Amino acid sequence: MFNCNRGLHLLIRTLRELGYNINWSKVEGPAQRITFLGIIIDTRELTLTMPPEKQSDFYNLLLSFQKRKRASIKQIQSLCGKLNWACQMVKGGRTFLRRLINSISSAQNRNDKVLLNSEFKADISWWLNFMSVFNGTVKFIDFKPITSLQTDASSLGGGGYYNGDYFYVNWAIDFPAFRKEHINIKETLAVVLSVLRWGPLVAKSNYGASRPLDLEITVGRLKTKGWAESTSGTYRTHLKTYVQFCEEYEFKAVPCDEKTVEFYVAYLVDKKHFAYSSIRSYINIISILHKMHNLQDPISNSWNIKHLLTGVKRELGTNQSCKAPVTPELLLSMKKVLDMSNHNNIVFWAACLTGFFGFLRPNNFLVKGTFNPEFNLRRIDVLPCSWGMLLRLKVIKTLQFRSKPIEVVLPHLYNHPLCPVAAMSKVLALVGEPLDPLFRLSDTSCLTYTVFLNAFRFTLHN
Repeated sequence: MFNCNRGLHLLIRTLRELGYNINWSKVEGPAQRITFLGIIIDTRELTLTMPPEKQSDFYNLLLSFQKRKRASIKQIQSLCGKLNWACQMVKGGRTFLRRLINSISSAQNRNDKVLLNSEFKADISWWLNFMSVFNGTVKFIDFKPITSLQTDASSLGGGGYYNGDYFYVNWAIDFPAFRKEHINIKETLAVVLSVLRWGPLVAKSNYGASRPLDLEITVGRLKTKGWAESTSGTYRTHLKTYVQFCEEYEFKAVPCDEKTVEFYVAYLVDKKHFAYSSIRSYINIISILHKMHNLQDPISNSWNIKHLLTGVKRELGTNQSCKAPVTPELLLSMKKVLDMSNHNNIVFWAACLTGFFGFLRPNNFLVKGTFNPEFNLRRIDVLPCSWGMLLRLKVIKTLQFRSKPIEVVLPHLYNHPLCPVAAMSKVLALVGEPLDPLFRLSDTSCLTYTVFLNAFRFTLHN
């Protein structure tokens, strides 16, 4: 108590030295039970209490509004202010305050009167029922452990996250009966699915029981890593196309029958105008969906579907359009239009020669999305040598499981305009730290595949 008194006196003295006037009638304490903004705060019992006289006035105010048919904007604003104050002690009270605020949100003149509708009266009734049993006191510290369970929903799907585990549902595929329901219903369903999935775990953690090793969470986490990121992106595209087809023609996505698959193949031929190889890839998502739900695959053993695909192959053929190759002559013509004193051009040119002489896929040396030091190249991953440069790749398409890094040699072509070592040396001479991204632009952003492709096309056009 001595330290509290000393702190209070120090605060008052400091405020007076700064020129503030002290309203001594408002100064209280130090004490373990004080009234602040009309609420009694008890630090020994850890409670907030609404004074009895305020409870009585509050109840009478609510009772008067229940009997009214109309009220002015000013009166409703005053009521909402007092209800908002009471929400500090009434858990869940804000739920029954929102519609009262909405009733005056479009008003212009505070003296105008509005009709109190049935929704307004229903919320007032909730407050009256609560105040009739409320003793005016609530704990302001809950000693139960905090549990974070997050859910969300949209018109297309919903999901939830808890302690490293998550789920996602697509309304059209997993719950077609809810596909056209209001978003509020879908939000509620996401909560219900979360409770069904994690309810027992949350209950045990809230009651202080030791949390068991949840193998299901581990399984869910590991399954998300079963596919490479690029493969997951491809499957998402295939799934989106299949869902669009099911919604347009009102087919059930999972489980589906053989006839639905045949119609989907026809849809990809006539509506999407896909090549034969693309159609084979796109229908694979149907097999994956059924296997994920432990359902029989409608494609693998179907003679009719195999026969249909043979017909597609005969009609469309198997020829694939090939892109023109990048040749040394093409690179030389590109270099002529690049200003090699420009920071971004230096980085772009080095990336071109790295991909060309290293026989690399774009994702091997360019950033996709955000920079990840575990996968993407850093300045420290380039080792200059007398015979060239050594590039250490950690993850590539044929090396996804971190077994060992692959070292790619960039040869030293002395006095040649296409020397990758000379281009890389200029990049390393730019300002940067060893752990920075290897190909970093002047605005410190990474050279992504999208930026690289746009620059490549622009240079070719010039």
